[in-house]
Order: sequence, then structure tokens, then C-alpha cells
Amino acid sequence: MAKPDSNAVSDDDATAQALAHFEAVASVNLTNGKFLVETGAARDHADMRAGHLSSLLMLMRVNDAQGFRGLGERVQLNLMWLASQLADELRDMLPIIEDEVRQEGRA
Repeated sequence: MAKPDSNAVSDDDATAQALAHFEAVASVNLTNGKFLVETGAARDHADMRAGHLSSLLMLMRVNDAQGFRGLGERVQLNLMWLASQLADELRDMLPIIEDEVRQEGRA
């Protein structure tokens, strides 16, 4: 059995350290980990992700979605998963954006 590393840092501690280092206001949970949102950048990040989602959905529905339907089932499932992940990320960003707007109003 391996001896526990006394220098090991928990995921929560690592996130807290990264948040402090990058002057981030929050982290958003993703299925494959977390990403950091830098102070004042939440709206820009959400706008970028909304553009990604919009473009993805546009490609999926071009020509009445015939191109999408012509893809293999696995590719279709992967694209639907990607769209869902982008939507989840945007939903998780909303409270961060609301906090930024409140703080801007106080400045």
C-alpha cells in the first residue's frame, strides 16, 4: 500500500490556491473538472460560449438538419453532448455574471 503524500493538496485546496493566484472570482464545475473565471471576465467568457453553442446548433440544423442526421449515431451523440455541456456551462456562469453586475453597480 502506498504511503500518503504529506505534500498532497486536495482538489478543493488546489482550486482555492488557483483562484487566489489568478484573481478569479469563482470556479465552474464541468464533468471533466473545473475551470476558473477571472475577475471581470465572466460576461466575456459566457458570450464566447454562447457563440460556440449558437454556431454548433446552426451547423446541426442547416438544410433541415439533413447533414446532422446523415452523421453516424456516435457522432450525433457526441455533438448533442457537446451542446449540452456548453448550455450547462452557460447556466453555471449566470450567478457569477450577476455577482459581477452587482459589484459594478457598487463601484
